[in-house]
Amino acid sequence: MSHEVESMFPGNREVPWHKLGTVVEGRLNAADAIEAAGLDWTVVLSSIYTNWTDENDRPITIDVPNKYATVRETDGRVLGVVGQRYEVIQNEDLFGFLDAIVESDDAHYETAGSLRHGGTVWMLLKPNADEINIDGDRMEQYLLATTSHDGTSSVVVRPVITRVVCANTLALGLAESQSEFRARHTRSATSKIDEARTALRMTLRYRDEFEAYAKRLAAVEMSLSEQHSVVEKLVPAGETEREERIREKVRDSIFESLAGPFIQPNHKRNAWGLLQAVNDYELWTQGSDKTRSERQALKAVRGYGLTTRARNLLG
Repeated sequence: MSHEVESMFPGNREVPWHKLGTVVEGRLNAADAIEAAGLDWTVVLSSIYTNWTDENDRPITIDVPNKYATVRETDGRVLGVVGQRYEVIQNEDLFGFLDAIVESDDAHYETAGSLRHGGTVWMLLKPNADEINIDGDRMEQYLLATTSHDGTSSVVVRPVITRVVCANTLALGLAESQSEFRARHTRSATSKIDEARTALRMTLRYRDEFEAYAKRLAAVEMSLSEQHSVVEKLVPAGETEREERIREKVRDSIFESLAGPFIQPNHKRNAWGLLQAVNDYELWTQGSDKTRSERQALKAVRGYGLTTRARNLLG
């Protein structure tokens, strides 16, 4: 397994964006999900020291002020360096926050795992909602929750859309719906239930707006020349010959995706098909130093830069 994707478990169906991990049958509770995903470990803060020599060349140890290492207790691995105001959020707390949704039968755990040697952990839930169908382009919605143990992120919950035909993921910020929810971390069961309900409401609202947006793009017919114009704005000409060769390859790859089997024939000459071609390139071609599974997982956690820019161009 790569250095980015440390551990995962897939649910009882084909997993969005990756095929790594161990198949687990049935719906899971938090305790089962933690164990299956290899996330049954805790993190502690540890003081940081550096070695130095005094004026007499004698070795001394200096305490680094206001900085701490986040350390995984099971193996002593340092996950990151944080400041004095950082509060550790254990994996079980994140799963506990989501359990309120699962226990209400509004969703079930689909996938969970860690990235960057445990620096980032994530969970994917499948809401019990109907799939989205844009003139034959079928999509399902998921709820992604992620947090970090290296100080780079608190708990973030966001909806993610997955196309059935190719397992591509898409998480766009839309104008009306809240597309990201930052969860508060409290030990109050009431607060956890309230936060879970907020996350679920956000997911359902996002689904409706995403469907309306996708249908609107699907209704916008585009000639090949109009699609080329958008892609040239998305990937403008390079300033040097070498840079232009690289960018031309990107533009060509987008149109290869558009002509390929994962863009339905009825969408190849509309704005929705072009957006999916950009997304397909970003997930499966860009960043060849990582596997396809890694790119899917990392994009879902970190965001979709090129696809978001294309969405802004297409309106």
